[in-house]
Amino acid sequence: LVTPYLKVGSLASINLARQGHEVHLYEFREDIRTAELVQGRSINLALSRRGQTALAAIGLEDEIVANSILMKGRMTHDLQGNTKEILYDPLNGQGLWSVGRKYLNEKLLNLAEKYPNIHMHFEKKLISTKLDDGTMTFKDLKNNSDIKEEADLIVGCDGAYSQVRAQMIKRPGFSFSQQYIRHGYLELCIPAKDGEFQMPPNYLHIWPRHSFMMIALPNKDKSFTVTLSMPFETLIKFKQKTIY
Repeated sequence: LVTPYLKVGSLASINLARQGHEVHLYEFREDIRTAELVQGRSINLALSRRGQTALAAIGLEDEIVANSILMKGRMTHDLQGNTKEILYDPLNGQGLWSVGRKYLNEKLLNLAEKYPNIHMHFEKKLISTKLDDGTMTFKDLKNNSDIKEEADLIVGCDGAYSQVRAQMIKRPGFSFSQQYIRHGYLELCIPAKDGEFQMPPNYLHIWPRHSFMMIALPNKDKSFTVTLSMPFETLIKFKQKTIY
């Protein structure tokens, strides 16, 4: 498997290994469990029933849920500061779970490491793939050498700029289109105050503002991870005016 998004690759690896397959997991970045500074997205994940089912299949649901915060609905904030509660499931009380991305990735990696038929390779960048014969070439970022690999099945979990997809679209009859939205995002934080949340914690907070919006998800340390999404031209002006 090729992946810069470990939660996808790790989960797929575990499921394949449980079926008896020999799995090699290649990751572009360093091992997040030992990295001093983790690059990439740290925005919380909203874990749904579908995600819980996937985690239950590998025995991690209870542990992950115990370290997450239930969001029973959305809470919208208008321009006047008024709030409105919108429950996801008023009858049964089900909702989404706010879980830290790094925490979830680490738990999946720890479990994958316990399988003798899962082999993890970090800091390996996919350079080329020949899908017809299952061969791949990786660049070892530590020593700048090339690594040749062969597989019976190649699973590309490598995101928007997928190198695996880049090879697939060269095949005859393969249709593909990609269009980028005009929005970017900025990650912010609402810290705890006096050891407590500054807003009701059991909600996905949303500030809808037509062409842009902001959301906030609760963390176990009583803070909120905040994501501001807006058109790039507005976002650039916002960042230029913001003092960090």
